[in-house]
Amino acid sequence: MNRQKIALALVVITAVIASAYSSSAAPAASPQLVVGTTPTSPVPLVPNRNITGKIYALWPNTTTPAWPLYTIPTEVAAFKQYLPNVTLVQLVGNNDQALQQTQVEAAITAKAMAVVYSPVVPTAAGGALKQFADAKIPVIALRQDPIGGPVNSYVWVDFEGVGKFWGDYLTAHLTTDVGHKPVRLAEILGDPTFEVYNRWTNGVSPALNALVSSGQVQIVCKTDTKGFVPASAQAEMDQCLTTNGGNVDAVLVMQDSTGNGVAASLASQNLLGKVKFYGGHDGDVVALQRILLGYQYGTFHPDGRQTALATVALVIAAIQGKTPQSTGYINAKFLNGFYPDGVPTYLAPETLVTAANMQQTIVDDGFLPKDKICTAAVANTAFCKGN
Repeated sequence: MNRQKIALALVVITAVIASAYSSSAAPAASPQLVVGTTPTSPVPLVPNRNITGKIYALWPNTTTPAWPLYTIPTEVAAFKQYLPNVTLVQLVGNNDQALQQTQVEAAITAKAMAVVYSPVVPTAAGGALKQFADAKIPVIALRQDPIGGPVNSYVWVDFEGVGKFWGDYLTAHLTTDVGHKPVRLAEILGDPTFEVYNRWTNGVSPALNALVSSGQVQIVCKTDTKGFVPASAQAEMDQCLTTNGGNVDAVLVMQDSTGNGVAASLASQNLLGKVKFYGGHDGDVVALQRILLGYQYGTFHPDGRQTALATVALVIAAIQGKTPQSTGYINAKFLNGFYPDGVPTYLAPETLVTAANMQQTIVDDGFLPKDKICTAAVANTAFCKGN
């Protein structure tokens, strides 16, 4: 299979307080990531029928494409396969911190054996994490930062590697694609309260800053998008086009939800396919269709099966009183502002998806069936016709 993976290779230099791993330790200054250089060697999972009871999964929403598209389904499938006698209680926070807090309390009242927790507001997660710790319920955080409180482990994605790819890609292709210098570039980014925002910008910034300082690129607008809401990204792109009299050559987005908003803005002004479109993450169906239609170069999606296996392995280890490291998945530490030495973290590999490899990376990998992608105008593309 001709898959393109972004390996976990970046080492982020951070200041780490040299003290014991302790829940009573003084908080670190801010969340950061320390990436290990040793490849993971996961211990193979086998179905465990001896573990029974309830495990709660607190999802943040089902509106961000990644969650309903592959994160939730792959997590559910892994729990069914490897913990067949466990009841997985799934609750969706609908991006509402107050609602999710009631779900935290419901899990505690139900005496959950463990909780898979994706906080709606990462910077406000500390209170819930302390509640779980007080109730002696182990928490495995998934994809959204467990900031400010005790947590067993964290399953995350290599967003810095994704940012670095886009920085390198722009360096190699942007001015050639546009055909003149400086390229007038719009950046429609995500929510800076999520640490993935910092990881992505850390990855892309060295290359992008070099393009700006050399005069090859001019940043004509740069905005953040709270909650990664598509409608907000659309309004931001509308404003960017208005401010610049429509003189935007290219746009860089952080992930597919914001990308969908940007694409809607461009389409409304007959600029989709004319303004060069870069960036992307999640593997949203609409983004995949844009790629096949030639409006966008590519996007990324994390290996959902690996994140699901890691989550289940870490849950089992926590229930059995074993360390996260015993699973063989841990390859990083997340400095969450609570543990001086960081939260044991697994960074899953990322897959680049383009028109050239969509069959292998999306269909053959079981990510999405072809008929879900090949609708409307996309049905006439070479990919959908089988050419």
